[in-house]
Amino acid sequence: MTAKITLTDDVRRSLQEHPAQGVAVEDDSTHMQYVLLPIDTYQRVESLFYDASESDPNEFLPFAQQAFADDWEAPGMEAYDDYDSHKPAL
Repeated sequence: MTAKITLTDDVRRSLQEHPAQGVAVEDDSTHMQYVLLPIDTYQRVESLFYDASESDPNEFLPFAQQAFADDWEAPGMEAYDDYDSHKPAL
């Protein structure tokens, strides 16, 4: 989390009335809705929202190979099998 705001008295009162629950808030200009959670509650569920661990790029290689397989096998793509012989000499 990077942003930090100051609570209004209404929001503070609502948080005090529901200390272990989230409090719904709405931006009256955009009508976007948000939920304010106690930090300890957020930290317990944070991993459900995204995985902050380091990912191994090799994990994605099989998916990339599968995604591009049809293109690699398309007619005319065999020219790229020996790409260097088709490059103009400088």
